[in-house]
Amino acid sequence: MATRGNPYRLNSLRTHAQRAGMQSPTGTNGAPLNDVAASEEYIDPRPPWMFSASALLRALLVPAGLIYGVFVHDFGEGEHVFTPPRRWWARQKSAFFTLSPEERTLVESSVERPGPDELSERGGTGEPSRV
Repeated sequence: MATRGNPYRLNSLRTHAQRAGMQSPTGTNGAPLNDVAASEEYIDPRPPWMFSASALLRALLVPAGLIYGVFVHDFGEGEHVFTPPRRWWARQKSAFFTLSPEERTLVESSVERPGPDELSERGGTGEPSRV
């Protein structure tokens, strides 16, 4: 049987019965079993923005759930399948938040630490006095 019109359109029982040459299904009182069949046009009650919102949420929540499952969720104390990625992430964090030896010497040479005499003049704090 050749499909007429949009092949992805939701067809009702009555439409299918008419195309197949059968009598449309009716109830005991002679009325059609489904009232949607009379119109032959399915109207989607969902607003159009719902489809884009659904796609956006899917694109955000699925990766977020995967990242949470791999790097955050507590699977207990023993080794598990996500231990190697967690070790890698710990190495990346420590490399990012620590200074290299060259950076450390640069910072230490540029910062003059106050001596004990200067601390007593400032009232015992390491903050510079504001006069």
